[in-house]
Amino acid sequence: MKEKVENKNIENIEFEKLWDELPVNGELEPLQKKRLWQNIEAKTNRSPKQEYKRIVYAAAALIIAGFWIVYWNTNQLVYQEVTSQETSKTILLNDSTEIILGQYSKLKYPSEFGWFNRDVFLDGNAIFKVKHNGKSFTVNSGGFKTKVLGTFFKVSMSADHLASKVSLFEGKIEVSYHDLNKKILKPGDQWSYVVKDGHPKLEHDNELQRKNLKLDYKNTALTEVLKQISMIYGVKVKVDGKVTQDMKITGTFYYSSPEQSLAEMGFPFGLKVEKINESTYEIK
Repeated sequence: MKEKVENKNIENIEFEKLWDELPVNGELEPLQKKRLWQNIEAKTNRSPKQEYKRIVYAAAALIIAGFWIVYWNTNQLVYQEVTSQETSKTILLNDSTEIILGQYSKLKYPSEFGWFNRDVFLDGNAIFKVKHNGKSFTVNSGGFKTKVLGTFFKVSMSADHLASKVSLFEGKIEVSYHDLNKKILKPGDQWSYVVKDGHPKLEHDNELQRKNLKLDYKNTALTEVLKQISMIYGVKVKVDGKVTQDMKITGTFYYSSPEQSLAEMGFPFGLKVEKINESTYEIK
């Protein structure tokens, strides 16, 4: 122990001696440089080259760990698929996002979203009301992408995946084709892209929601239609015992008002609509 202390004192004296020998202009003689580096290395017990390697290895390890976390998170997702035929379907995701899947369409989505983003895959057309939670929500339709945080919009894709149309009703979204031609849409904007044309088309219509937000039904249960009307208008629809599973709707739904839409759907069955308050209706 005493020997170690003595060696340490000798090193300190040697270092101070070298320091006092430094010229005022800061220039060192080759021998001085060598002795100074030897003293520093003895104190740190690590050469500059070793220190550089240590930093490089640590940075590489962090990068590899980051890639592994992203890879693991992505590949651990368990996906579900929902397919519709002649009847549209209502889907509620685990983040409270609501979706109306149009006729003859397919949606693939994870049972639980990952840590970084929310990605779903659409073949056909669907209406989305995305819940904001800080993570981006992306609808992938072939090479087309619609990226949002929280909003209300409709995506339609042709059967051959060579044309797509996005209509925005509320909020803000970014649309693109193979990550090119990115456009930011505002409410009332409709973006369309046909691959053979090679460039997107952007139109604005203040009546877009009324004109574009329509749904076709064929032998669809009235209870399912009422759920979709509830989602589109953001209202609660109460039903009593008169609404049964054997009540089916065939026809086209057009956007107007909650009260009018409910009245139109209930009319064939002799059902009436009562407005309880601004956000609640009852059909009976």
